[in-house]
Parts: sequence; C-alpha cells; structure tokens
Amino acid sequence: FKVLPDSNNAEWTMSLTLINRTIEKDPLYAFLDKRSTNRKKYKNDPLSLPEAKALEETAFSIGEGAVHLVTNRFQESQIGEISSRNERVLLESKILHDSFFSQLVWTEQEEHTKKQGLYFKTLELKGPPAFLFKLFRDWSILSVFNRIGISKFVAKQNSVIWGSGSAHGIISMPGDSVKDLISAGRILQRLWLTVTSMNMYLQPIGGVVYLARLVKSGTVSGLTDEHKALVLNGYDSLADIFKCENSKILMLFRIGKASPPSATSSRLGPDIKYMKT
Repeated sequence: FKVLPDSNNAEWTMSLTLINRTIEKDPLYAFLDKRSTNRKKYKNDPLSLPEAKALEETAFSIGEGAVHLVTNRFQESQIGEISSRNERVLLESKILHDSFFSQLVWTEQEEHTKKQGLYFKTLELKGPPAFLFKLFRDWSILSVFNRIGISKFVAKQNSVIWGSGSAHGIISMPGDSVKDLISAGRILQRLWLTVTSMNMYLQPIGGVVYLARLVKSGTVSGLTDEHKALVLNGYDSLADIFKCENSKILMLFRIGKASPPSATSSRLGPDIKYMKT
C-alpha cells in the first residue's frame, strides 16, 4: 500500500494492491462490528501489566508513532479536567457551537437515513440535562444560561466522566503532517479493536488537542484570548503528563469497562474506487 499516492489529490489517502492468495485472518477482525464509542462513566479497575503492554505495543504494527498510557488516578483526574475544557469553549463560542449542533442527529429515523453525524442518544444525556441540551441548540438561549455559568458547570460535570477509566492515553507522532495524521488514525483503529477484544471501551476525548492545533496554526476563529489560553495550556499540561514534549499529541483517549452504550452512530463508509492492473 502507499499513503497519499498523489500529491495533487489530498482526498486520495491510500492506494492498495490486492493479490489473490490465502492469508491468515487477523484475530482483531472479529471485533470490527463490536467496536463502538461509549460516553458513559467507566469503572476505574486497573489494567493488568499484560493488557497495558499489549495496548502500548499496538503502534509497533504501524511502524511509527507511539501509544502512551497513564494509570495514576490523580493524573487521570487532571486529564478529565483538561478534556472538559473542550465543552466549555464549545458552549461559549458561537462559531464552534453552530458547527457542533449542525452535525447532531436527533432521532433514530434521521440517524438511519443520514448514516453520518453525531447521534444525540450516544451523548448519554437523560432527564433535565437532555432537555436543556436540546434548548441549547438556540444560541440566544444558551447565551442567557452562560451568564449564570452553565458552560463551566457542564465542563465540571463532564470532567468527572472523562476522568474515569482504567487508563488514559495519547497517540503521538514525530510531526503533525497529513501523513502523520493518517498514521495516527491507523494506530487508533488498531488500538480500539484491541481494547474491544479485552471487553473494554475506548472513547476519543481529543477535542482540546485539536483545538490547540487550530489555535497554533491560526486557522480557528471565534475564540477569545481566554479560550486560546485554556486549550494551549491544556495541551502543554498533557505533554507534561505524558512526557512527550518532543513529539506531537494527535489523539487523547480513555479506556475502561462500563455498561453498554445507549446507542451507536452509523459509520460513514469509505469512498473506494477499484482499478484493474
């Protein structure tokens, strides 16, 4: 295979050459349909040493990048707070608010029809929080609630959930080019399947990581200086926790056991074109 085979076509991410031969099925293949995001609070049961070793070694099969894990409960709580800054900024920035809510899919019928977007039920909101969240689609209503600190309250509540789990981790790469991002994505998928094979869940919580990347590149608008400082400081704190100051953090995640998710979102299929040679 070749990653980014055409420098003039950024959407052509990979080319594969298929050969008709017998191969041994990858043991992770059985977990493709079982893998899903779970946004519930996780149990804090510790990982065994073999489990941690297997997860950190998932990057070896890709040949580049690294998976770093932390299992210290104090550091995991720190990570939960850092990750929750994403919600605070999202609820205080109209541009990010509008972008996020435009991607939400509210009903099961709509989810089955569109087969893309973020399905509301996967957010695991029940009762009054679910009712308020639907109201917050209207920026004018949310703005009123922000005056009494709703964005900070939501972030504080979420920090407890995002801080729960058996381990928190990052995927790091030497750089953050498009090729690095694709490689990090490949590591994430293999890691996710490995976690699923261990009867655990993995949730990407990398909003702050990507916001920091956008702030550094100057390609995000609608953020105050306070918002920028929040996400940049958060990124630096993650680099300190995981001791990776000389590499780029491209994904943040948490791992753990929990009851099954209330719903799952459909997966957008790849755009595949077959060519005979």
